[in-house]
Amino acid sequence: EEDSFVGSAEGSWAVNGAMDASRWGGGESAEYECQWRKRDVIGLAVDLSGQGSLICTVNGSAAPPNGQVFEAMPGAHQGVFPACSLFPGFMCRFNFGEAPFKFAPPGPDFRPVLSFQDPERERAAQAADEARAAIEST
Repeated sequence: EEDSFVGSAEGSWAVNGAMDASRWGGGESAEYECQWRKRDVIGLAVDLSGQGSLICTVNGSAAPPNGQVFEAMPGAHQGVFPACSLFPGFMCRFNFGEAPFKFAPPGPDFRPVLSFQDPERERAAQAADEARAAIEST
């Protein structure tokens, strides 16, 4: 279908810094004033406590217009998974926790996607993050 993209269906949420819109359910959109640039590091974190929320960072910053871009995500407690819609010529690389993050998550309770599948990988990622933090603090 021509208008099918992440965020266009009920129970689907997306942030898009390429088209200046954050989208949610049924293609309804709300303004998102952040323009992503080539080589930006985009971080997305889902908080499933309460009604659920989506937090976006750009190069580690959650300063407006980033931060909490969706305050309520009905149905998110049933499960969420990462997805991406790309336009021709766009390229990206994903890190679901297989390598240390370039920027820290928005809080200590956030965990990489892969840690939900493999607790040993989570422990290894935490050890790598601690080692990186130790090196940066010297």
